[in-house]
Amino acid sequence: MTVEAGSSRPKETIKNIRTGQARPDKPKPRYMDISVIIPLYNEAESLPELTAWIERVMQDNSFTYEIIFINDGSTDNSWDVIEELKKKNDNIHAIKFRRNYGKSPALYCGFDRAKGDVVITMDADIQDSPDEIPP
Repeated sequence: MTVEAGSSRPKETIKNIRTGQARPDKPKPRYMDISVIIPLYNEAESLPELTAWIERVMQDNSFTYEIIFINDGSTDNSWDVIEELKKKNDNIHAIKFRRNYGKSPALYCGFDRAKGDVVITMDADIQDSPDEIPP
């Protein structure tokens, strides 16, 4: 792990989850306050409400943000709902797994893509309140 001059974030060599081979260092741009990572499996019904709630909290606090949904092989229409949400909000990003790999691999992929200075994980079933995000 190394730290570049002028940066407080260390650069890490990330390994491919399947092959174990090292990928080149890829520094992440630092222009975002918060990344919200949401792994999900068959949560189509809760996604619009959760997304609207996160958007409201972020706007009320003037945070720059991204929401990263990781669809962990859902068999319902979760992916279709995410695609519709992405059309309405450029801050929404998504990763789709072909099958269910579990929460840990989903979080790993979310952390790998996150650009925020602060990274928050939330469950898609609205067990975690977005109102707890502000400092």
